[in-house]
Amino acid sequence: MSASIKKNAIAKVLLTIVNILIPIFLGPYTARILDVGLYSEYNRALTLFSWFLPFALFGIPTFGLREISSVKDNINKLNETFSRIFYFHIFVSFFVSSVFLVFILLKSKSVIYYLMWGQLLTTFLFVEYVNEGFEKFGFILYKNLFLRLAYIVLILVFVRKSSDIIAFACISIGFGIFNNIFSYIYIRKYITLVKCSFYDIFIQAKGLFPVLILSNTSMLYTNLDCLFLSSQIGNEITYYMIVRAILTAITSVFGSIIVVTIPRLSFFYAKGSRNEFLNLLRKSSNIFYFFILPSCVGLIVLGNQLMNLYGGVKYSAAGIVMSVFSFRFILSAIIAVATDQVLFATGNEKKLIKIYFLGGLLNISGNFVLLFLQRLTAVSVIITTITAETLVIVLQQLNIRKIDKDFVTINKNVFKYIFISTVVFLLVLFLFPFPNSYATILSQFLYILKYIFLCMLFYAVVLFIVKDGVCMYVLAKIKGLISKKVSL
Repeated sequence: MSASIKKNAIAKVLLTIVNILIPIFLGPYTARILDVGLYSEYNRALTLFSWFLPFALFGIPTFGLREISSVKDNINKLNETFSRIFYFHIFVSFFVSSVFLVFILLKSKSVIYYLMWGQLLTTFLFVEYVNEGFEKFGFILYKNLFLRLAYIVLILVFVRKSSDIIAFACISIGFGIFNNIFSYIYIRKYITLVKCSFYDIFIQAKGLFPVLILSNTSMLYTNLDCLFLSSQIGNEITYYMIVRAILTAITSVFGSIIVVTIPRLSFFYAKGSRNEFLNLLRKSSNIFYFFILPSCVGLIVLGNQLMNLYGGVKYSAAGIVMSVFSFRFILSAIIAVATDQVLFATGNEKKLIKIYFLGGLLNISGNFVLLFLQRLTAVSVIITTITAETLVIVLQQLNIRKIDKDFVTINKNVFKYIFISTVVFLLVLFLFPFPNSYATILSQFLYILKYIFLCMLFYAVVLFIVKDGVCMYVLAKIKGLISKKVSL
């Protein structure tokens, strides 16, 4: 990959790592402090909010990034483009938040819902796509670092009792609002709002609708599962959402490898540079698989231990949720490569939408069957989603084969990395069994660190022995970095 792509990938990875600090360091604290029932009430409100948020965003982050990137060298066009998008976003935010307000007035009197209404109302201030379009990753990184540190301090100071759910909600929601405000203030240094006609503002809806649909297909999968679980009495919704947050934080680090290649892949395809497209696709996707697949396998094996360490006895039932969800993330990784690097990069959004809707219909049907049979749990809804995503993978690969049979994204490396990591993880587990459930938190933590280190070491050794291309590439890069440090 080129130097610019590597630089952007590193910046995105650093930013993602900063965002991972919250669930890693504060997640166990809040899970152990807050009452599970109150936490479940918060997660029910968050589930409803997550259904309205995509409509308040209206695909603008994706659409805006593309539009701003194309005109950033022309100040007049830049101001006009941003102004049109921003004014449209104000209208959408106010309309969606008004509908949300009516809904919660009829549904609930909980303060948490009204706090989330405030965040929905200020969605129009989300302008991070401008900073990304200008590649202001330094600002984004430092801003997030400052806000995350403030968030940690506030949580530790004000969330001290099991009943402090309102304080937790205020801090969490306030973090999102202030994050948007800081970004808006920053971009106004180099962007000016100008007058736009109503026609120019609202004609954008035509281009935004396809992006809205494509950007929010998760509503038929993860968000739909949350909606079904939120209707149930008990803590299944909290188990599901905590596990999802942990897994998303961990796997999103490697997702940066895929995201930063999309503009270059789109350029190669539009230019007709098939060989360059194919080389970048294969190299980047194999690097992604090299890291993400063993991570998912490890999370499957460590599910019970991780959740016991994370939340204690209160969340011991979430261990199986972690393991099953981690298996689903293997499928999600394969889908991400096919979606972002091939179907989206080659302009096949309409095919993607059809595929996602077919899978979504299967997922909805499965959840209704579970509801009818009274078998609706966090594990069961994940299994229905696994079934639906298997259909998505099959349809994606069939459509990719029609575009170009060499673009198919499931290759022998996928099976090689899964097989080797599974054998390695089970072998290490056999040699070093899990500590008993009465072990101290420190001993559990140290065991997990030792287990991960040994698995990584054996995984790398095996791939080195078989001369795996990605392994040799990564080792060469590490060797180059060490040589530079030594020469200095």
